[in-house]
Amino acid sequence: MAQVTRKSNLRSAKSRLSGDDCWDRRQSDSYFPPREDDQSLKMTCIQDYIRMARPDRWTQSVFLFPGALLGSVYSNEAFTITGLGWLVLAIVSTCLVASSNYTLNEWLDKEYDSKHRSKMYRPAAMGRIGRVGTYTQWLLLAIMGLSVGAMIGGWFFLATSLMFIQGILYNIKPLRTKEIVYLDVVTESVNSPIRFLQGWFAVQCQTMPATAILLAFWIFGAYVVTLKRLAELRHLGFAQARSYRRSFRHYTEQRLITLSMFFGVSFGMTATFAILQEFQEFMLLLPVLAAILTVCVYLSMQPDSLLQRPERLYRSYLLGMLLLLVICLAVCCVLGFRS
Repeated sequence: MAQVTRKSNLRSAKSRLSGDDCWDRRQSDSYFPPREDDQSLKMTCIQDYIRMARPDRWTQSVFLFPGALLGSVYSNEAFTITGLGWLVLAIVSTCLVASSNYTLNEWLDKEYDSKHRSKMYRPAAMGRIGRVGTYTQWLLLAIMGLSVGAMIGGWFFLATSLMFIQGILYNIKPLRTKEIVYLDVVTESVNSPIRFLQGWFAVQCQTMPATAILLAFWIFGAYVVTLKRLAELRHLGFAQARSYRRSFRHYTEQRLITLSMFFGVSFGMTATFAILQEFQEFMLLLPVLAAILTVCVYLSMQPDSLLQRPERLYRSYLLGMLLLLVICLAVCCVLGFRS
């Protein structure tokens, strides 16, 4: 009898150590957490919604700068303080609409993200975000971003509206292009020429850029997104990647490498044609752009590649040096052309 009692006491002790007793008290009506916990819970909730907007990805707005630079060259106008102010407003508008799309993306992807070894820790995947709060944040960010865009001009507002529409087509059923093989690459990469257009119109350039320039940026975006898919496939493995996203049921490493080669060659040809057609002074950039394509392939082959999270590509020392070289050469070409 004493042995049975000791076993019962041992089980009770284990239950208390495992937190079962604490969990039961939390579930009971008589358990009320202290006020400090309420405050910390509210702060955590706010932080979750901020994380959902992904401000760390605002670095992708650097694609506005090539558009602003080439737009300034094309209109043959000096980049003034006023132009800089318009560009800052353009960046704010772009970041707000992008965060709106990210909010929608994370909410609709929560079931899929729960099967991803790193995305499973996102607030929505962990069930810490509500439906009403998510859609409220999505609409508010979009309205604010589009309102700022309307202040800049009609063409910029149209380009920003295209970014918002892209987020809807990419995420919402029945189309949800992110689940359609190859189309997911094309629709995700369309943000590259859209951001170029936003930079172009931010400096009040009122004419459309050459089609070859937009196509080159689109193809470059498709090249990076394809290598991103390759890095994700190598990181997750075929079985987990297939359960994470339906398009991975068709992708293999060989197919993604082949597709990236197609986009890489196409970008080289299109960029060369665009430069020869409109901006001959930028011919010196072509070898550096080829080096950037090569480094992107190298990064996609690394374990837990940075290409899975393009907003962290600045951590690559080699890629950062090449981008800095591109900026320096572009500025020198513009100054030399104008002199």
